[in-house]
Amino acid sequence: MTILKKRHDFIAGPENIYVDKAAVYKKKLPLYKDILGLTDEEIAADIEIMDDVIAKKEAKDIAVANASAKIEELNESRGILTPYMRNRRVELMAKPNYTKAIGVDLGIEITYTNQDTADMKPEVKVEMQGGYPTIRISKQGTDGVRIYSRINGEGHFKYLDTCNGTQYIDVREKRDEQSYELREYTFFYIVKDTKVGKESNVYKISF
Repeated sequence: MTILKKRHDFIAGPENIYVDKAAVYKKKLPLYKDILGLTDEEIAADIEIMDDVIAKKEAKDIAVANASAKIEELNESRGILTPYMRNRRVELMAKPNYTKAIGVDLGIEITYTNQDTADMKPEVKVEMQGGYPTIRISKQGTDGVRIYSRINGEGHFKYLDTCNGTQYIDVREKRDEQSYELREYTFFYIVKDTKVGKESNVYKISF
């Protein structure tokens, strides 16, 4: 059995642990004022720095919670709008005086265009959701994407998975729960299980 010595430093680690340490330091430092020969000014300066980190973490958490709530509200509204407009389109198209030109003007006519897949380059959005990197994919008429990934900038990008939907959740566990991990992704569109177009930009997320 090999035992690894792990270093735990005040200035390292995930933000929750980092902020917890700042709160402990702020609370306990005054207790050592006389023992360490600290001045009130030194203590006040340290506490000001700790308070800044703690306050910004709290503000960030509130902003993330509010944003998540708004995203959920929007998704709920879109979930209502889509079937509503499908039914409404059928009703409008059944009107005696309806024409295709009216439908195009209203944006409810289904139209088609041709696109050369050689120039297509996947665009996605990568964000944290439920504790895991979540990839939202715009398929642009393709069958999905092939996903390539690497961790902490190590080595070459390796094939991770194929996604035929519009969302993919990377549920791999972190290598070290006490440290930040950088995950990078690139993508290729696929049509009938064949890669088409150009490789995407590199998308990164740390958590």
